[in-house]
Amino acid sequence: MASNLIAGCGRPADSAEKEAPVSIDGGAVGFALSLAVAEEYQRIHPEARVSVATSGTGGGFSKFCAGNLDIAGASRVIRKEEIEKCRENGVEFLELPMAIDGLAVIVNKKNQFAKCLTIKELDKMWNTKAEGRITSWKQINPKFPDERLLLFAPPSDTGTFDYFTQAITGKRRNSRTDFTPNRNQNALVQGVIGNPSALAYLGISFYMQNQDRLNLVAIENNEGKCVKPVPIDNVLRNIYNRPLA
Repeated sequence: MASNLIAGCGRPADSAEKEAPVSIDGGAVGFALSLAVAEEYQRIHPEARVSVATSGTGGGFSKFCAGNLDIAGASRVIRKEEIEKCRENGVEFLELPMAIDGLAVIVNKKNQFAKCLTIKELDKMWNTKAEGRITSWKQINPKFPDERLLLFAPPSDTGTFDYFTQAITGKRRNSRTDFTPNRNQNALVQGVIGNPSALAYLGISFYMQNQDRLNLVAIENNEGKCVKPVPIDNVLRNIYNRPLA
């Protein structure tokens, strides 16, 4: 899997920026990195005023293209309609790659059957046709137990949602809506930890912070091999990642 994260800087060309505070907003995946950079910058420049927030990739781009934000962090590429909105408001931007990320599919530690899922199985689980109909693990694979399927994911205005939905179902707006959404990906982690039959997708860093309490699901590739977003082995080797820009 692959996706992009864009960091852009800019306000309308005629805005006064001298001595102005710097504002950063956008996707949750890059929030910790943005916060760390802001804190380090303010340590070196105590007089600087830097605010960091996370309202999702879509929310960040909306504020940025309206001219109300200096830096937008994202976990997907900027869309044509967003570029047009920036252009209409006189907002120029520069895309800067920041990092490489892996998107993790996680299940409860007690789940010992969903060790590797195919794209077809994930599509069956997540596309719009599944809403209200695919409610059991056994419906995904007859070898799985007849246990209730509980789904957790970032909300629809996030880059992680957009990337996963496009990659799995083939369309950006083809996801079921009867899942538990939360912009705070740590809350998604807790949802899976607290429910033995739950599944969620999120940034790999949120799994790594809780890997002793979760199971990481491998995804079967086109060669029939099960691949996990293990940072050093697969993410950095460009086997399973999404570049953050």
